[in-house]
Amino acid sequence: MKFTAPRLTFGRRPIQDAVPAPLLSKASARRTAQLAEAAAILDVIPGPGESAHCLMTGRYHLAQSICALIEKVGGCEHVRISTLALNAENARDLLAALDTGAIDQLSIIASKFFVCHNRAFWDETVGKFHERGQRIAAARCHAKVVTFACRDGRRFVMETSANCRSNSSIEQLCITQDAAVHDYFAGFFDSLIAEHEGDTDD
Repeated sequence: MKFTAPRLTFGRRPIQDAVPAPLLSKASARRTAQLAEAAAILDVIPGPGESAHCLMTGRYHLAQSICALIEKVGGCEHVRISTLALNAENARDLLAALDTGAIDQLSIIASKFFVCHNRAFWDETVGKFHERGQRIAAARCHAKVVTFACRDGRRFVMETSANCRSNSSIEQLCITQDAAVHDYFAGFFDSLIAEHEGDTDD
């Protein structure tokens, strides 16, 4: 008996076939927004107690979505970022938001694993943060979380599988508006930075 097996093909599927639209969830509401690129995940901003669940395409980096949310909410008093890794482009975008007055205070925690493999870049980035009076530290931390203390009083949290820099992979992202969730993460990250700020060991 002869048969023909389907031929295997390799390569990327069109991204629209792989990534569903974000889901905004709350006990009493269900809404969706179209995901295209970095700013498009913010077409719908979650209201108090709501979370927007998204998948990122991998064609942009998380720092671009961070900057887009800062702009969308009209500026932030303090943005805290915990990430495994970042790069020169991410650092430039985030420092530009600081330099233009879009945010008043910026704190970053990166992974010690990343730092020990990128020492020259890290030392340069630390210098740029300290020139601006901002806080940055490396710790044994694999969490990818961003907190936004907005000038209008709103509090947002991004919880994600993505690092600030892109790795061309589909990533998960959840954006929540909730003061208690914000304060939970912000308080922990502040204490972690205080513990490891100025560390020089790997």
